[in-house]
Amino acid sequence: MKKVSVQTLKAGMAFDQPVYIDADNKLVNAKEMLSQSDIDRLKNWNITEVETNGAPIMIQRENVRRLDIREKKEIDEASANIKQAILQKSVFNDLYLKAVKTLEKSYEEIGKDRPYQISIVRSIADEIADFIVRTPSFFIHMFNKTDEETDIYRHAVNSAIFSGVTAQALDYSKPKMVELIFGILMMDLGMAALPKAILQKEKVLTDEEKRKLQAHTIFGYQLLTQNVKLKNTIAIIALQHHEHFDGTGYPKKIKGDSISEYARIAAIADSFAAMLEKKTYHEPVLPYTAMKELLTLGLYRYDPVFMKALLDKMSIYPIGSLVSLSDSSIGIVAGATPKKPMRPIILLFKNAQGQSLQRGEFVHLMYHTDKYIKRAESSFDLNIIVEEELERLLTKI
Repeated sequence: MKKVSVQTLKAGMAFDQPVYIDADNKLVNAKEMLSQSDIDRLKNWNITEVETNGAPIMIQRENVRRLDIREKKEIDEASANIKQAILQKSVFNDLYLKAVKTLEKSYEEIGKDRPYQISIVRSIADEIADFIVRTPSFFIHMFNKTDEETDIYRHAVNSAIFSGVTAQALDYSKPKMVELIFGILMMDLGMAALPKAILQKEKVLTDEEKRKLQAHTIFGYQLLTQNVKLKNTIAIIALQHHEHFDGTGYPKKIKGDSISEYARIAAIADSFAAMLEKKTYHEPVLPYTAMKELLTLGLYRYDPVFMKALLDKMSIYPIGSLVSLSDSSIGIVAGATPKKPMRPIILLFKNAQGQSLQRGEFVHLMYHTDKYIKRAESSFDLNIIVEEELERLLTKI
């Protein structure tokens, strides 16, 4: 191969053969245009030469300019959304804790048939909907809530938040989004009456214990319709959120469109949240692992339309996930690419040589097809706190 000086490379150049950084790392494919960020990255890594068997070819400059503008716009948007999410961290934490405490109080009062202003819970649903809409990258706060065990109230809040994300992807109106979140906040009301021995049991449940657990859907529905007087379109979420799209769920084994629209969304949000949570009987999984499991179960358990909506909004590697790239660099997913869930925007904090970067460096995988995500990483294994790392990197961008 012949060597090409990095100093001679220009944005928009292309070669009729692939260009390599070294024997193991391809920079661009044949006839793929070099972007300015490709060249800047080489310089940041102190790489002075690349290798190729090809010759330069002409590319329409207008096409280069359009791609560069689009890439920069999408990266700028992802950067702004992450910065906003970091600034809103305390607001999110305050809202989250307020929602948990409100649910704990409401479940207790309703379960004892005491008077309770259910409008308080609806107000929380309204606040959650507003936060989701104005803070698109808030997921970074959700995936770092695994230090303590998740009770039924935290699980209800987690499920409601992920349902709100799905509602946003489906372009729900604000009132419809609030209604969905409100119903999911209340869907596990029947769980509050179950003995902790069942809720926290690490071993396989007995048939009698399973029967009691599954009955929480019916009991919760009865409380919501009879004690709280909620309208059926909301209360039915409690009854149907464990039904499966293929009819294998409970309590009535109904399937398809016979399950209410809200309950079909609740089923997805409920499962996704549960996999990310710490329980006495299991440790939380990585966001990528949870999403991959959802897609596997989605072959029979979930409505494919709603499953796709959540996937398009969050990608297979949700915002805030840690990933290793094919060139051995490591970064944090900073932005999703609709309809291209495997090609998100990555904010690198370690380069291909394993060196920590002092300032954040974005790589948009839609425009850098020479790279791909190799695997998801754990913040515990890498010994970092994602939110703190994002804040450090973004202060210098």
